[in-house]
Amino acid sequence: MKLTLPVILLLYFSAIAQEKTTFYFDFNQAITNRDIALWIEANPNAHIQKIYGYTDKSGSEVYNRDLSERRAFYIYERLKVAGVTMDDAEQKGFGESQSAKNHNAKDRKVVIYYAAHQVSEPVVLHTEFGRTMIMANKGDKIVLRDVYFKSGTAFIVSQSIPVLKELYTIMRDNPKLKIELQGHICCQSTDLDKLSEKRAMEIYLYLKNNGINEKRMTYRGFGSTRPIHPLPEKSPDDMIANRRVEIEIIEK
Repeated sequence: MKLTLPVILLLYFSAIAQEKTTFYFDFNQAITNRDIALWIEANPNAHIQKIYGYTDKSGSEVYNRDLSERRAFYIYERLKVAGVTMDDAEQKGFGESQSAKNHNAKDRKVVIYYAAHQVSEPVVLHTEFGRTMIMANKGDKIVLRDVYFKSGTAFIVSQSIPVLKELYTIMRDNPKLKIELQGHICCQSTDLDKLSEKRAMEIYLYLKNNGINEKRMTYRGFGSTRPIHPLPEKSPDDMIANRRVEIEIIEK
């Protein structure tokens, strides 16, 4: 089955959509390493309505309520500094009230509810990456080129937004498409910080936070166990080739 991918998608209407996105926090932390700036840049017309903080059940109920409020305030301040429209946005911490169990990473979060006033722009989808996705079959792997991370981190830099938008459009327009995001690193034999998995997860979260069903995606990190060029690499180009995220087509 071929993917649906028009060369240029032109939409000339505007609409207001009710949306939400989620930022996750590490255990007992009131700040997050998620690249909020990337979401802000991808959603310039967002109008924030609610900022709700949550925790897992670790710790006392009083402490968790305070922690959830600090998490919500941290996100509020990041959005405020960036100039995001908020007006009278409701900011609230719910503590552990909606948590199922202790140490549940998915409960350590802030959920943003916002109205997205969208004026559609022409989206050009005739890149090499787009053409490769059209022709790919189940089991094929495609290198997600032009997606860059801050050195030694899983933070996606803003130059990566065009290709991430294209990947999102492909996923949106092909609802039967299922993928696995596979992270790889270069230059070292061990991946102690699981950086390869974290980078794959960041792309997964970008798609999920923009509305792609999480059941259609998985992510894994392979460290340096599957290099394109043998370690140690002989040139910067070899390093770049090994330091990558690939998409495996699981179902079309």
